[in-house]
Amino acid sequence: MSKVRLVHLIYGITLSLLLVASGFCFMVACVDIYRSGSNPFTPESIGSHFKSICVPVYITIALVIGSIPLNIFLPLESVKKGAKISKKQTLLSLYSRFDYTKASEERLGKINKLRYTRLALYIVAVLLLLGGTIASLVYALNIENFKAFADDNSSLINSSIIEGSLVVLRYMIIPLIYCIALVFVDSFIASRELLVVKATIKEDKAMLPKDAPSNETIIDKIQGFFTRHKKIILLVLRIALGILALVLIITGIVNGGMYTVLQKANKLCQECIGLG
Repeated sequence: MSKVRLVHLIYGITLSLLLVASGFCFMVACVDIYRSGSNPFTPESIGSHFKSICVPVYITIALVIGSIPLNIFLPLESVKKGAKISKKQTLLSLYSRFDYTKASEERLGKINKLRYTRLALYIVAVLLLLGGTIASLVYALNIENFKAFADDNSSLINSSIIEGSLVVLRYMIIPLIYCIALVFVDSFIASRELLVVKATIKEDKAMLPKDAPSNETIIDKIQGFFTRHKKIILLVLRIALGILALVLIITGIVNGGMYTVLQKANKLCQECIGLG
């Protein structure tokens, strides 16, 4: 095992142990608060109990934040030679040298059917996720659904939050289940597609010479681009999301949104669920 992998392993184990320890301390503190008297959930009681567990919590938060520069400046090594290559990478490599003119119509039809089936499944996944997200945003941005906050009605705040969570869950549960199933279905279809492509290359000699130009389709080029630059794309997306989050946080602080959130949190904890 290399030094980089050893550092990541130790870091991951330490973070996991701290997460478990922080969660256990939090549960013990909550039980201790509950048993501390007839009126246990006061700000003073909660503050004194949670103060005793703040050190492991702060260390855990610091390690979570520290994992970002760790993965940027000390990334894991790339896949070693001889490592297992995924079915999709194998298919992309074969399709780049595949001679469609020599393949029989029957096998070519099977290949196209499997490829377009996979593509259609991914399109459906995108549409489902997009539809669920839009429906959730429409509900969340409708002020009428959260009148309890506007009317300062503490007794209805909890029910409004639960109802909103159930609505969002109803909109997103089908897309999430579909995406989980898609992982297994896509792997199964890719395995069948790989068998057909290999059989076509072997029996129909449908392989371009080594000196011939690549015969990639637009779909192959798009898939190849994302496969080759996956790490860079993920890094760019993470940085963009981090910058967006930072901008939104600063905007909220400047326009007083942080104080509004604090007021709602106090109202929820102290008046709705009984902490105070």
